[in-house]
Amino acid sequence: MNQNRHTRLLHALFLFAALSFWLCPAWTLAAEPDRNAGDRPGRRAELRAEKPENKPKPEQQDSQKAQGGQDSKPAEVPDNSSFLQTFTSALGGSSKAETSVRTPGEKLVMLAELHKDAANLQEEIIRIKTEIARNPQTEGATALSLNLENLGKRLDESGRDFERIATGVELSLFHPTAAPTKFNWKEELAALFEPMVKEMRALTATTRQKADLREQIELLERQAKSAGEAVDNLTALRQISKDKTMNRQLDSLLDTWKTEYSRLNSKLEVARMDFHALSSGVGDKGRLHNFFETRGIFLLLSLLIFVFTFALARLFFLLLARRLPTAPNGQPSLAGRFLFVFAPFLSFILALIALLAMFVIVADGFMISLLVLFGLGLLWALRQTMPHQWQRSLMLLNMGPVREGERVVLDGLPWRVDNIGLYCRLSNPALEQVRRMPIERIFDHVSRPYDLEEPWFPCKKGDYLKLAGDSVVQVISLSVEQVCVVRVGTGMTTTYPTLAFLGMAATNLSQRFMVNTTLGLSYSLQADIVRQIPDTLRAWLQQKLDDEGYAASCLAVNCSFSKIAPSSLDLFVSLEFDGGLAPLYYRLHRALEGWCVDCCTENNWEIPFNQLVVRSADPEQRPLLILDKQP
Repeated sequence: MNQNRHTRLLHALFLFAALSFWLCPAWTLAAEPDRNAGDRPGRRAELRAEKPENKPKPEQQDSQKAQGGQDSKPAEVPDNSSFLQTFTSALGGSSKAETSVRTPGEKLVMLAELHKDAANLQEEIIRIKTEIARNPQTEGATALSLNLENLGKRLDESGRDFERIATGVELSLFHPTAAPTKFNWKEELAALFEPMVKEMRALTATTRQKADLREQIELLERQAKSAGEAVDNLTALRQISKDKTMNRQLDSLLDTWKTEYSRLNSKLEVARMDFHALSSGVGDKGRLHNFFETRGIFLLLSLLIFVFTFALARLFFLLLARRLPTAPNGQPSLAGRFLFVFAPFLSFILALIALLAMFVIVADGFMISLLVLFGLGLLWALRQTMPHQWQRSLMLLNMGPVREGERVVLDGLPWRVDNIGLYCRLSNPALEQVRRMPIERIFDHVSRPYDLEEPWFPCKKGDYLKLAGDSVVQVISLSVEQVCVVRVGTGMTTTYPTLAFLGMAATNLSQRFMVNTTLGLSYSLQADIVRQIPDTLRAWLQQKLDDEGYAASCLAVNCSFSKIAPSSLDLFVSLEFDGGLAPLYYRLHRALEGWCVDCCTENNWEIPFNQLVVRSADPEQRPLLILDKQP
């Protein structure tokens, strides 16, 4: 059911994106004038063929040529009444200009217009040549020569357009261009960003002009003030001066500074008028508003195409990942991991390609330059972070030093790597805790495969431990930060940092433990101390265990000769118990020693104490001094 729902959603998104791609050129053509229209005669002929009613009269063309020496470019203003026609032609994949050259009759109309343009250009060239021949040394001869050169180029271009439309073939195939120049990446990059720079300059033109005018006004005000002071000073000197020669010089200076003062005031008024005109005009805010108004629908469709292309790609990769088989251990396969790691990046690249294709279709140089600049900035950022991203990708692909299902030591504790992602999931079965940490935390660590019988912690909650000093404690709390224990017999609670607790090398009593003691007997039992006495003591202990109910939990009873002590012959006695009796560790130890004493009493075995005997040189003489050393 979920798969069918995802499939239907994928189809809907695909149809919407395709419709957006289809409609965007139509909206753009309808909203903006033809920005690629040239100033060549062939283009003017096509426009006149499309709209014969707008064709200028021959008299108007002659007057325009006489004034500027060039044909004026017809203004192309978007006609709102032709929006439906433009929209329909864009949906059909062709425009009226393209269909107008398909019939021979329309071709003849265009050729006639081109022929008339060529004739007018030839007449203008003859007229300018005649004028130059009459007055070759005048100041306007240079300007007429430049105009003549320009008219010659236009006449050649008109001839090529006439031949191209008449023949219907591309003439560049028969007239190859010059040898290609050497590639210059600086020039190519400058040409690529030129539309964006021009657009930004156009958007901020008013602000820059106002800033220049403000500086000019401040300068002119200071100059006018200084010029006024100069006029006042010269006037005052002229009034009190009696020397005629000096008066003539002062009058000359006064006239000069009055003229300068008047000129500065005039320039200041003009600058203020220009500044006021710019302030009351459209301004940069209006230009910015017009920028978004003319490109509003286009930018909205571009954003929709980017978002839906990204969503379609992500959904496609998601469905593809679900169809890929998993590894035998239930983890994603290598192909699935590749999709997980690179699917967002590939989706983003596909969305950028769709956006670039959209800008190329509508021939928006500004947006193409902006997108290329964004791409270059993204590549520069990736250059700085590429080593880090590469290491992260290896970790996400489960090909790095730390891998899923292995054992890694972090902060002194072993952890099992359950999942590697942007946030890794680590667990410790003994602690029964799970940690989530960023993937960057495990970059500098190395994991290894582990054996199933490897312990993850020396103990678990509820275990009984024997610490240094023969103190027995029970673990009541375990965590990554601390271990809390309670001492058996006293009930006192102690908390240790986890790492400090691991350094204590505690003995776990909850699995299996042993209580032991050393029993020293008199030398008078020397004949039986090796065999008979240990067997008798072992049987006695087994009987006591049965009587006390500990026999089921006792795993072994050991009784053997240990060593020859200075005052006794020692036996090593031990009892091994199951971990279930760990809470009775102290009781069992005391019981063992009590059972040994009972056995000695029952069998009249002497338990000696340490003695210091002083004897004489005569072996037959009794000891001179016996000192008892109480233990």
